[in-house]
Amino acid sequence: MQRGDATTIATYFDQSVVLDILGDEAITSPADAKKRLEVFFSRHKPAGFKQSHSGSSQGKDSHYIIGELNDAAGKYRVYLYFKTSGGKYALQEMRIDQ
Repeated sequence: MQRGDATTIATYFDQSVVLDILGDEAITSPADAKKRLEVFFSRHKPAGFKQSHSGSSQGKDSHYIIGELNDAAGKYRVYLYFKTSGGKYALQEMRIDQ
């Protein structure tokens, strides 16, 4: 997140992704989610990311991360939701809010 590397983030996307960037929400394919994330990062060059919360479900089959992404213009709250299967994380939901 802090490098604004949509390609690396996209390697974790599940078969479909709930992506909400500044109120523009869509359930989309990994390829489209990557493109939308690239547009966001081109407009908001990350200057840092700080994780503030994380946790796992009781059964340890899902995990979430909440953090703050900074750019020159401000701060954004980031929420990531992963499901785990076979020891692999699949990013199913990503939200970036101001």
